[in-house]
Amino acid sequence: MTDFVTLKEVKDHLRRYIDEENDWLEDTISDASATVLDYVKGHRDEFIDEKGELIEGAALRRVRRGTLALIAVLDRIRAGEDKTAFPDGDLPFSVKAILRTLHVPTII
Repeated sequence: MTDFVTLKEVKDHLRRYIDEENDWLEDTISDASATVLDYVKGHRDEFIDEKGELIEGAALRRVRRGTLALIAVLDRIRAGEDKTAFPDGDLPFSVKAILRTLHVPTII
């Protein structure tokens, strides 16, 4: 799995310049990237090629912004208290708004 953002990008986004939480942030980058990829999987070919390399363009910029937004929420709410705000694992509104046109709803 390819991460959509780097540790430096996340630390800049969060305005965090100490290294003591780098391991947590790197794990969160991987988790958030996987979550965003799952959410936009119907449009994966717009930002990831068949070799797993990222394709620069508008879709990847939005995926990166959505990943940063999700990481910021996960950083702010670490202890599970978000379950009432995001029931059933739903994504935060800010993340869904950024990724809206890349998401194909699942019909059950």
